[in-house]
Parts: sequence; structure tokens; C-alpha cells
Amino acid sequence: MSWHHVMIPVTMAEYTIGMDLGGTNLRAAAIDKEGRLLDKISGATNFAEGREAVLGDIVAAISKLREKHGAVGLGGIGVGVPGFIRMKEGLISNSNNLPYLEGVPIRDEISRRLGTLVILENDANAAALGEKWMGAGRDVDDLVLLTLGTGIGGGIIANGRVLRGFVGMAGELGHITVSANGNPCV
Repeated sequence: MSWHHVMIPVTMAEYTIGMDLGGTNLRAAAIDKEGRLLDKISGATNFAEGREAVLGDIVAAISKLREKHGAVGLGGIGVGVPGFIRMKEGLISNSNNLPYLEGVPIRDEISRRLGTLVILENDANAAALGEKWMGAGRDVDDLVLLTLGTGIGGGIIANGRVLRGFVGMAGELGHITVSANGNPCV
């Protein structure tokens, strides 16, 4: 990937932007380096309007926060999405909640449109990292987090690091067989 702008060293970054893209909601927040919430935006995920509309909504929300807090101090953007993440390629390979983004190089596309570093992560893994950094898990090196939303997910931190497993799904606790002949999950 080639960059056409100057990257800000992490030590000089004043804030980052986190985006949570779910099956029904889109939320973005600007967070300072101490973990304090500077600003937030939320709205509906308009997946019925198609991929381009959703990508446009993502970029617009992030751009609004960046304009308000300054492009110079932005260290990067983290985007959390439900589903299997192919980290190397920066794309979603399986998400029942976001089928219109499957196989799309979403990380690189958002990065190209905004001209800044973007990290794509499974939403539950991102939540587990957040708990390790600033939440209930800050004093432990091992934790399990369960997410309950449009779907059920989970993230695992082991020895202070995200346990990814195959395509990042080690912590997906929502895919446990409860009843062998029960209703299939979405």
C-alpha cells in the first residue's frame, strides 16, 4: 500500500477514531490517548441502500469527527465489524449481519477515501481490547468478553493479547451448538 500523506507517529497522535459498524447501527467516537471520549456520532446502518451508501456513511461520520478535532492529531482509525476478518487482506469474509460487505477490501477502501491509517477488527475482539485497555479487564492479562447485540459474539484476551484463531474467530461464543436439532443461527 502506498501512502500519499505524512503518517503521524503514535507518540505524537492526540486522538484516534473508533467506528462500530453493526447490523443495525453505525457508531463512531473520537478518543484521546488517555481513553477519554471526546465526541461521538451514531446512526442507523442503511444496508438496504447498498454497499456504496454504507461506505459513504462510514466515511462521512469519520470525516465529521476528524474535521471537528483536527486531521493533524489523528493517529488512525479502528473499524470494528461483526464477522470473520481476513486481517492480512483487510476484508470481511463472512458476516451474516453485513453480507453486502463480504469480500470487499473495506479497510483499504476507507483508508483510500480518508487518506489515513485504518485497522479493521472483529467487533467483539475490539470490545475485548477496550475492556483490557480501559475497562473491567485493565488489571488482568486473561479475559473473555461476551457481546449481545444483533448477534452474539465474544472476544478472548490471553496473556494480554487478542486470541484470534482461524480467521479471527477464536472468541465467537455465539456459534456454540446448544441443541443439535435446534433452529440454526442466522
